[in-house]
Amino acid sequence: MKKKSNAALSQEDLEELLAGKKDKTQLKHTMKQISQTLKLQSEGVSQEEISSSLWKDQTQDEIERSLVLYKFIIDNKELFADILGDNKKKTQKIRQSGHLTDQTLKYRDPNQNQLTIFDLISPETKEKIETSAVEVKAEGIRLSAAEDKLLKALNKLLHEKSENRDIHSDAFYAGNESHHGLSPYGGRGQEAKAPILRIFPTELYTAYLDRNDYSGEEIKFIKKLLNTLSQKKFLIVYDRRRKENGKEVTDRIEDFQSLVKIMSYIEGLSDSDLKKLDSGDLEIREKRGELIIGLNPIFVDQINTKYIEYPSDINKRTTIAAGGHRFVTESVVIMRDYMLREMSAKRFRIEINEERLTYLLRLDNYIKDRKKKIVAERIANAITTVKNLGIILEVEKMKGMSGQTKYVFVLNKEFE
Repeated sequence: MKKKSNAALSQEDLEELLAGKKDKTQLKHTMKQISQTLKLQSEGVSQEEISSSLWKDQTQDEIERSLVLYKFIIDNKELFADILGDNKKKTQKIRQSGHLTDQTLKYRDPNQNQLTIFDLISPETKEKIETSAVEVKAEGIRLSAAEDKLLKALNKLLHEKSENRDIHSDAFYAGNESHHGLSPYGGRGQEAKAPILRIFPTELYTAYLDRNDYSGEEIKFIKKLLNTLSQKKFLIVYDRRRKENGKEVTDRIEDFQSLVKIMSYIEGLSDSDLKKLDSGDLEIREKRGELIIGLNPIFVDQINTKYIEYPSDINKRTTIAAGGHRFVTESVVIMRDYMLREMSAKRFRIEINEERLTYLLRLDNYIKDRKKKIVAERIANAITTVKNLGIILEVEKMKGMSGQTKYVFVLNKEFE
């Protein structure tokens, strides 16, 4: 049966719209309906009168769900413009190092018979960890959802501030600070090129928030997030395969490092400017100060040949697909990037055991505490968000040959 024209747009309808599978007429109608409802509510009109005039044939529960859903759409109408706009432009794609992606997706499966971390790493790396007094439980780069959002913002700025077309150029994804030189990387006295970004703080805020306006609280949060990330160190271990004299050889990269190093830079200050700066005047620092951010070499290691690609507005799209930034969890970010990595490898049908997926999405603590309901909800929410993004087309849960439960995902080859 065909839907009535005044029927509320459901969560499923929204998912289809975000995936580009549905006409926008109904969305526009319902957004108008919601605007009128919110206006009447603010004027003190009773819910009964509103329901009888605007929401015929719908239950109170349906009305309330629609109000929550569409208030979010209206509050974020600028975010929706790029996805639902009539003159949609082709989105710019950003590269992210495949090695960096692999490290953020690395997890420890307790069912595998593995040696401890300290059995595998060199004495030099052990000494770095012991000197830092940081407890290291696993290899890889584990980030919160907010930290990953910052990493994507920095990667976007790296794309914009670098040569990003000629993969053979020495300037390819090298940043915009020419005096970068070499950075210790890989242990045993090895060095590698590290990209450096020289930007104004406002550029970082815009890249992180995907908009040009921001509050003092948002600025404070982003600064704190950047400082926190710069102080974190990660155990990075991976193999770099390359050709040498016609043969394939492998370099083992192993180090204990932070992802970013921050320097502040303000040039051309007058005596009066210096006095203001010394008195704590933040305006000069914000308007004229620059951030010089050194990025770990893993940001660009073999990025010309080993990489994943994603739209430049991936942070904004993820926020919309999840229903707001509060619903973008670590599990959502990992599910998204895992599927992006599979698509970059031209794999569009993915099978993964439920148990493995649980550990991949960092839900092992809930398993230990026997909170199976929370695990199921987190997995379902992550899948729904990535479907809303248009990356996952179909998902099926089934029994494998050994009786284990597994998920089968079909990915969107046309994702842009």
